[in-house]
Amino acid sequence: MAIMQLQLGIASRIVSFLMMLCFGFAKGYQACVGYNFASGKSERVHEATRMGLILCTAISVVVTIILITFAQPIIAMFSNGNEDVISIGSMALIWSVAASLTFGIQAIYSSYFFAVGNALYGGLLTIGRQGFFFIPIILIATAIFGLNGLVAAQAIADLCSTTLVLILVARTHRLAASKVTLAS
Repeated sequence: MAIMQLQLGIASRIVSFLMMLCFGFAKGYQACVGYNFASGKSERVHEATRMGLILCTAISVVVTIILITFAQPIIAMFSNGNEDVISIGSMALIWSVAASLTFGIQAIYSSYFFAVGNALYGGLLTIGRQGFFFIPIILIATAIFGLNGLVAAQAIADLCSTTLVLILVARTHRLAASKVTLAS
């Protein structure tokens, strides 16, 4: 169990590299969207969001492919050549980055909601990934599936967070469409 915890810690530090790239981009995006939203330039907000989603998703895809492709050599750098540690650590890294493909979407829309003044949705997305979803999932998955549940918990939490993003975005678009209809 101690080896698994060590490898999960290593995997989470490696995955945090991907997250920091997306967070950095999302913070610049947030300022751009906030300024343009306040100025009433909705077309620029739309274009910035489209480009933000494309760029953050591209970053997520490229880094995820690299980390999955080179999982064993990356983990081997931290393992003193122990094959069991490399095997377990590689599996942990692959699971940790598996759902990271969607992290760019989460980061951009969380920043979007804050930028346009919807702190409730932005806050839900910010807290959702590590709070609402991860904590219960890690407790339940570990109780049911043991170490495999522990390894898969973050990927499952990321998928739940992405589902929440899609629900909130759809709701926002539906509300915006009804306001346009009412104004017509």
